[in-house]
Amino acid sequence: MMPKHYWDVPPALPTGAWAAKRELAAKLRELAAVVVTTDAPEDALLLAAEAVDEAAFVLCPFPTRTFKEGFASCTSAEQFAVFADRTALTGESNPISPPMKLSKDADTAIGLVTFGPSFEGIPGCVHGGFVAAAFDQVFGYLQVIRGTGGVTAALEVRYLRPTPLGVELRIEATTSSVDGKKSFVAAKMTAGGKVTAEATGKFVEIDAARMRSIIGAQAPKEG
Repeated sequence: MMPKHYWDVPPALPTGAWAAKRELAAKLRELAAVVVTTDAPEDALLLAAEAVDEAAFVLCPFPTRTFKEGFASCTSAEQFAVFADRTALTGESNPISPPMKLSKDADTAIGLVTFGPSFEGIPGCVHGGFVAAAFDQVFGYLQVIRGTGGVTAALEVRYLRPTPLGVELRIEATTSSVDGKKSFVAAKMTAGGKVTAEATGKFVEIDAARMRSIIGAQAPKEG
Protein backbone atom coordinates (compact mmCIF):
# COMPACT_ATOMS: atom_id res chain seq x y z
CA MET A 1 0.00 0.00 0.00
CA MET A 2 1.39 3.38 -1.00
CA PRO A 3 1.32 6.28 1.48
CA LYS A 4 -0.86 9.28 0.65
CA HIS A 5 2.20 11.39 1.37
CA TYR A 6 5.43 10.67 3.17
CA TRP A 7 3.99 11.56 6.58
CA ASP A 8 1.53 8.68 6.38
CA VAL A 9 3.09 5.24 6.70
CA PRO A 10 0.52 2.43 6.37
CA PRO A 11 1.23 -0.30 8.98
CA ALA A 12 1.76 -2.92 6.27
CA LEU A 13 4.35 -0.85 4.36
CA PRO A 14 7.44 -1.36 6.56
CA THR A 15 8.85 -4.82 5.80
CA GLY A 16 12.30 -6.39 5.63
CA ALA A 17 15.15 -4.11 6.66
CA TRP A 18 12.74 -1.23 7.34
CA ALA A 19 10.72 -3.28 9.82
CA ALA A 20 13.92 -4.56 11.42
CA LYS A 21 15.21 -0.99 11.78
CA ARG A 22 11.98 -0.03 13.55
CA GLU A 23 12.43 -2.95 15.94
CA LEU A 24 16.03 -1.96 16.67
CA ALA A 25 15.02 1.67 17.27
CA ALA A 26 12.26 0.59 19.66
CA LYS A 27 14.70 -1.52 21.67
CA LEU A 28 17.17 1.37 21.81
CA ARG A 29 14.41 3.65 23.14
CA GLU A 30 13.79 1.10 25.88
CA LEU A 31 17.52 0.91 26.58
CA ALA A 32 17.79 4.70 26.78
CA ALA A 33 15.05 4.80 29.41
CA VAL A 34 16.86 2.10 31.40
CA VAL A 35 20.21 3.92 31.14
CA VAL A 36 18.68 7.17 32.39
CA THR A 37 16.99 5.54 35.38
CA THR A 38 19.25 2.63 36.37
CA ASP A 39 21.30 2.51 39.57
CA ALA A 40 23.27 -0.50 38.32
CA PRO A 41 26.84 -0.97 39.61
CA GLU A 42 29.95 -0.09 37.63
CA ASP A 43 30.69 -3.60 36.36
CA ALA A 44 27.17 -4.03 34.96
CA LEU A 45 27.30 -0.63 33.26
CA LEU A 46 30.69 -1.38 31.66
CA LEU A 47 29.42 -4.76 30.47
CA ALA A 48 26.42 -3.08 28.88
CA ALA A 49 28.69 -0.49 27.22
CA GLU A 50 30.72 -3.31 25.69
CA ALA A 51 27.52 -4.86 24.32
CA VAL A 52 26.62 -1.55 22.69
CA ASP A 53 30.10 -1.40 21.12
CA GLU A 54 29.50 -4.87 19.68
CA ALA A 55 26.16 -3.77 18.20
CA ALA A 56 27.79 -0.73 16.62
CA PHE A 57 30.53 -2.98 15.21
CA VAL A 58 27.84 -5.04 13.43
CA LEU A 59 26.31 -1.96 11.74
CA CYS A 60 29.31 0.26 11.02
CA PRO A 61 30.57 -1.59 7.90
CA PHE A 62 27.38 -0.75 5.99
CA PRO A 63 26.71 2.45 3.98
CA THR A 64 24.93 5.33 5.71
CA ARG A 65 22.61 8.09 4.47
CA THR A 66 21.31 11.07 6.38
CA PHE A 67 17.70 12.23 6.13
CA LYS A 68 18.81 14.94 3.68
CA GLU A 69 20.84 12.48 1.60
CA GLY A 70 17.94 10.04 1.55
CA PHE A 71 15.48 12.68 0.37
CA ALA A 72 17.84 13.69 -2.41
CA SER A 73 17.73 10.16 -3.84
CA CYS A 74 13.97 9.51 -3.51
CA THR A 75 11.73 9.34 -6.56
CA SER A 76 8.48 7.92 -5.10
CA ALA A 77 6.21 8.56 -2.12
CA GLU A 78 7.14 5.12 -0.74
CA GLN A 79 10.84 5.96 -0.82
CA PHE A 80 10.20 9.33 0.83
CA ALA A 81 8.26 7.54 3.61
CA VAL A 82 11.27 5.36 4.44
CA PHE A 83 13.33 8.43 5.30
CA ALA A 84 10.50 10.40 6.90
CA ASP A 85 10.27 7.45 9.30
CA ARG A 86 13.65 8.54 10.67
CA THR A 87 12.58 11.98 11.89
CA ALA A 88 13.26 13.12 15.43
CA LEU A 89 9.74 13.24 16.89
CA THR A 90 7.59 10.94 14.75
CA GLY A 91 10.00 8.46 13.20
CA GLU A 92 9.64 4.90 14.44
CA SER A 93 13.03 4.19 12.86
CA ASN A 94 14.68 6.82 15.07
CA PRO A 95 15.78 5.68 18.55
CA ILE A 96 15.48 9.18 20.04
CA SER A 97 11.89 9.62 18.81
CA PRO A 98 9.14 9.26 21.49
CA PRO A 99 7.52 8.52 18.85
CA MET A 100 4.56 10.86 18.25
CA LYS A 101 1.48 9.68 16.35
CA LEU A 102 -0.15 12.15 13.96
CA SER A 103 -3.69 12.15 12.64
CA LYS A 104 -6.38 14.58 11.57
CA ASP A 105 -10.01 15.31 12.38
CA ALA A 106 -11.42 17.47 9.60
CA ASP A 107 -9.17 20.58 9.64
CA THR A 108 -7.62 19.83 13.03
CA ALA A 109 -4.18 18.23 13.30
CA ILE A 110 -3.79 15.89 16.27
CA GLY A 111 -0.59 14.64 17.88
CA LEU A 112 -0.43 11.95 20.54
CA VAL A 113 2.84 11.45 22.40
CA THR A 114 4.12 10.04 25.67
CA PHE A 115 7.50 11.33 26.83
CA GLY A 116 9.56 8.95 28.96
CA PRO A 117 12.45 9.57 31.37
CA SER A 118 14.86 10.49 28.57
CA PHE A 119 12.88 13.73 28.09
CA GLU A 120 12.73 14.82 31.74
CA GLY A 121 13.25 18.44 32.73
CA ILE A 122 12.25 19.34 36.28
CA PRO A 123 11.64 16.12 38.26
CA GLY A 124 8.67 14.19 36.90
CA CYS A 125 7.97 16.62 34.06
CA VAL A 126 8.73 16.97 30.36
CA HIS A 127 11.52 19.42 29.51
CA GLY A 128 9.95 22.59 28.14
CA GLY A 129 12.05 22.42 24.98
CA PHE A 130 10.46 19.10 24.06
CA VAL A 131 7.01 20.57 24.71
CA ALA A 132 7.81 23.32 22.20
CA ALA A 133 9.18 20.80 19.71
CA ALA A 134 6.00 18.75 20.00
CA PHE A 135 3.88 21.79 19.16
CA ASP A 136 6.12 22.61 16.20
CA GLN A 137 5.77 19.06 14.87
CA VAL A 138 1.97 19.13 14.98
CA PHE A 139 1.92 22.60 13.41
CA GLY A 140 4.07 21.22 10.60
CA TYR A 141 1.61 18.38 10.07
CA LEU A 142 -1.21 20.92 10.02
CA GLN A 143 0.43 22.49 6.97
CA VAL A 144 0.56 19.10 5.31
CA ILE A 145 -3.13 18.33 5.78
CA ARG A 146 -3.95 21.80 4.45
CA GLY A 147 -1.99 20.86 1.35
CA THR A 148 0.59 23.60 1.80
CA GLY A 149 4.23 22.92 2.49
CA GLY A 150 5.34 25.46 5.09
CA VAL A 151 8.20 26.23 7.46
CA THR A 152 8.11 27.76 10.93
CA ALA A 153 8.58 31.52 11.00
CA ALA A 154 7.58 32.04 14.65
CA LEU A 155 6.55 29.88 17.58
CA GLU A 156 5.35 31.02 21.00
CA VAL A 157 4.57 28.63 23.84
CA ARG A 158 2.74 29.46 27.06
CA TYR A 159 3.43 26.95 29.81
CA LEU A 160 0.34 26.82 32.02
CA ARG A 161 1.35 23.95 34.31
CA PRO A 162 4.05 21.28 34.40
CA THR A 163 3.61 18.63 31.68
CA PRO A 164 3.93 15.16 33.23
CA LEU A 165 6.19 12.36 32.04
CA GLY A 166 4.74 8.94 31.28
CA VAL A 167 1.29 10.30 30.43
CA GLU A 168 -0.17 10.43 26.94
CA LEU A 169 -0.30 14.03 25.78
CA ARG A 170 -2.77 15.23 23.19
CA ILE A 171 -2.03 18.21 20.98
CA GLU A 172 -4.75 19.74 18.83
CA ALA A 173 -3.77 22.37 16.28
CA THR A 174 -5.89 24.52 13.98
CA THR A 175 -5.34 27.36 11.53
CA SER A 176 -6.52 30.70 12.90
CA SER A 177 -6.08 32.75 9.73
CA VAL A 178 -4.28 32.89 6.41
CA ASP A 179 -2.67 35.94 4.83
CA GLY A 180 -1.23 35.10 1.44
CA LYS A 181 1.59 32.65 2.02
CA LYS A 182 1.48 33.18 5.78
CA SER A 183 -0.71 31.06 8.03
CA PHE A 184 -1.30 31.69 11.72
CA VAL A 185 -1.90 28.65 13.87
CA ALA A 186 -2.91 27.81 17.43
CA ALA A 187 -2.78 24.68 19.56
CA LYS A 188 -3.23 23.31 23.04
CA MET A 189 -1.65 20.39 24.85
CA THR A 190 -3.62 18.34 27.36
CA ALA A 191 -2.65 15.64 29.84
CA GLY A 192 -5.50 13.71 31.42
CA GLY A 193 -7.94 16.33 30.19
CA LYS A 194 -6.02 19.25 31.72
CA VAL A 195 -4.36 21.87 29.52
CA THR A 196 -0.65 22.05 30.30
CA ALA A 197 0.47 24.39 27.53
CA GLU A 198 -0.78 26.46 24.61
CA ALA A 199 1.04 27.65 21.53
CA THR A 200 0.65 29.96 18.57
CA GLY A 201 2.78 30.17 15.49
CA LYS A 202 3.32 31.63 12.05
CA PHE A 203 4.18 29.46 9.06
CA VAL A 204 5.33 30.55 5.63
CA GLU A 205 4.29 28.51 2.62
CA ILE A 206 7.01 27.10 0.38
CA ASP A 207 5.96 25.32 -2.78
CA ALA A 208 7.13 21.78 -3.51
CA ALA A 209 9.63 22.82 -6.17
CA ARG A 210 11.27 25.35 -3.85
CA MET A 211 11.41 22.81 -1.00
CA ARG A 212 13.02 20.23 -3.26
CA SER A 213 15.60 22.77 -4.37
CA ILE A 214 16.47 23.51 -0.73
CA ILE A 215 17.02 19.86 0.16
CA GLY A 216 18.22 18.73 -3.24
CA ALA A 217 15.44 16.19 -3.73
CA GLN A 218 13.75 14.94 -6.86
CA ALA A 219 10.03 15.14 -7.53
CA PRO A 220 8.27 11.86 -6.60
CA LYS A 221 6.85 9.88 -9.50
CA GLU A 222 3.13 9.30 -9.68
CA GLY A 223 1.65 5.81 -9.60
